[in-house]
Amino acid sequence: MHIDNGSFELDIKKKGVAEVEERVSHIVRCPIGECKGFHDISYFAERNSFSVGPWYCDACGAGVMLVKNNGLVNYKITGERKVDRLVLLDMAKDAKDVKIIVEGMRHEGGRHGSEEGDDKYFYNEHTCPTNYLTGIVKIIEGEDADPHGIFEFNKGIDVDDADLKIAMAGEDDLDRLTCKQLLALFDE
Repeated sequence: MHIDNGSFELDIKKKGVAEVEERVSHIVRCPIGECKGFHDISYFAERNSFSVGPWYCDACGAGVMLVKNNGLVNYKITGERKVDRLVLLDMAKDAKDVKIIVEGMRHEGGRHGSEEGDDKYFYNEHTCPTNYLTGIVKIIEGEDADPHGIFEFNKGIDVDDADLKIAMAGEDDLDRLTCKQLLALFDE
């Protein structure tokens, strides 16, 4: 390959061998009945023992504790459950008319059950917006490279309830809703 005036051209006369890298994933399948969810534990694969959790299955939402001892991974179903949500956030400070809808979650049961005000604390103070705005590498506000509280929690709705309201609006896709219909999803 050579560079010519800022463009790349491939010299097909050259032959070589590409390096192949093999990667192995270590996963634990969700222990709930017929659920097809799994949890990647590759980052613990080299350890002889570890404890992690609760992990919440992306497929069914079940909370599971995982413990590895001497190469054997055991699980305990916690009785907790993650419920996927849509969360309406308002732009803080001077741009109150700017709103975003992000994927969120709440927890039911157990010690991690969501309490009234948890969402408000989570979005207003605890988490950086780069955690829920995918594709953004960094947000900078003045001299602050990790500004929390840029968006303020407004309301949340469970995804199942949102799906029902979308269907009642005669649509099957969130992207087809008008701004007014989107905001109406969060009305009681």
